[in-house]
Amino acid sequence: MESGKLLHFKNLKQYRDETNATIDTNYFNIALKNVKDGFAERFEQFKTNKSTLALIVNPLNTNTNKINIEPFGIDAGSLQMQLLDLKTKDLWSGKFTELKSKLEELEVQKCIHIVQHKWTALKEIPRVETLMFGAWNSLPKCYSEITDSCARHLWHFISSSRYFSKKYRDIIEPVISRNAYFEAPENMLLAMLTDERCHIRTLAARQIIKTREIDPDGNCVRRFVIPAVNFRDTDYVDLIDWQACNVTPPTVLRHISFHELLKMI
Repeated sequence: MESGKLLHFKNLKQYRDETNATIDTNYFNIALKNVKDGFAERFEQFKTNKSTLALIVNPLNTNTNKINIEPFGIDAGSLQMQLLDLKTKDLWSGKFTELKSKLEELEVQKCIHIVQHKWTALKEIPRVETLMFGAWNSLPKCYSEITDSCARHLWHFISSSRYFSKKYRDIIEPVISRNAYFEAPENMLLAMLTDERCHIRTLAARQIIKTREIDPDGNCVRRFVIPAVNFRDTDYVDLIDWQACNVTPPTVLRHISFHELLKMI
């Protein structure tokens, strides 16, 4: 903009060339500065929580000293120990090493299909979120502080996004909706079952027992559908519409009896 060449403003350049108009670059410089300052201010909170949000993407490289776990009601010591243990277990840490390789391969495939204009093949490529969910869902119950906190992480992220103007929320909310794998009812129930509030744990236990009564043998076909996200909720428990979801009991709890579930309350 300062050079007057308008290399990054093609429409404005076209307008100037076609009409021979004089462009007030000072006006646009001020407008661009305001946009830059606005983004800097609104994303500051995300910067402070960068390490916390990074836990979802790559727990192996997460700095445990910079994780803000206060909003999630989980034990800091247990979380740190589980993260350290995860890094030393090749079987489970390998899931995320493999995930990284798959994501890189996925991006290469996307680029190839785009260059070759293979739009149908591009749509058939597995979603990034599906691969990430598969890695997380493979972790055993002993890493509950890591896995159970993910629903709370997403809720914290959504709460932070409310400070954006409507224009930016219209961009962010569809992205969150497409990545709401951790808001699947099974994962929500796991998070609720470890909540510090007794009534939330009770709700989770009752819901699990209810779903088991519907299908006592656990032979129902599990159809995974990303639930719609309620962006106006005041608690992570209300992020989804439970009445509209096909709720099935978490598979990691299949060996836990009714009595053991009640003891967890």
